[in-house]
Amino acid sequence: MNPLYVSCTKFAFGVIPNVRAKGNASLRVADIMGRMQMEEPVNINDVVPEISTLILLDREVDMVTPMCSQLTYEGLVDELLHVNNGAVELDGSIMGGQQEGKKVKVPLNS
Repeated sequence: MNPLYVSCTKFAFGVIPNVRAKGNASLRVADIMGRMQMEEPVNINDVVPEISTLILLDREVDMVTPMCSQLTYEGLVDELLHVNNGAVELDGSIMGGQQEGKKVKVPLNS
């Protein structure tokens, strides 16, 4: 975790008052955040916290969640553009054609 990033977010969003962690790696992250707060304290009256609670989950505790969304290229295209029979329909202007409003079928292959 970049200390500069944490410091900048601390001034932008305030100090998160409630940090909950589950799993060994998330406990280490919470510990690092606590130590950074002690090294460079922020006056709580300066910045009102916009985030009330941060929940940190270790991947060893929750292995299923990363599989809930499609992380492959074709999976993301399917979520956004709806793949039908291995192809998507796009507006002709997107594909460089002059036919605005007309759909062009683009096959998804290598």
